[in-house]
Amino acid sequence: MPDEDIDLRDDIHRGQRAEQLLRDPLFTDAVSSIEAEYMRRWRATLPTETEKREHFYLSLKVLGEVVSEITHHLNTGKLAAHQLEDRRRQAKPGTAKKRTTET
Repeated sequence: MPDEDIDLRDDIHRGQRAEQLLRDPLFTDAVSSIEAEYMRRWRATLPTETEKREHFYLSLKVLGEVVSEITHHLNTGKLAAHQLEDRRRQAKPGTAKKRTTET
């Protein structure tokens, strides 16, 4: 098995784990709960509490980035699965798809 296939399989596995995590009620509830708490605290700041607002704003951004990173792994895994399937099809005689372009 070529190293590239091993890398694709690793990406697929990570993508599957990411999907499980994003569907896990414990994870989704935790993210929602943290987000709601940060929003509540952010809204409760006084006009003079600029630093506190900035802290909660940045915390919300980081939480979103964590979810985005996990989603990125999910999408990378899906793409890797398609690439691996394409390689398998091309490796089998007579099963490669013909690509056409319309102009």
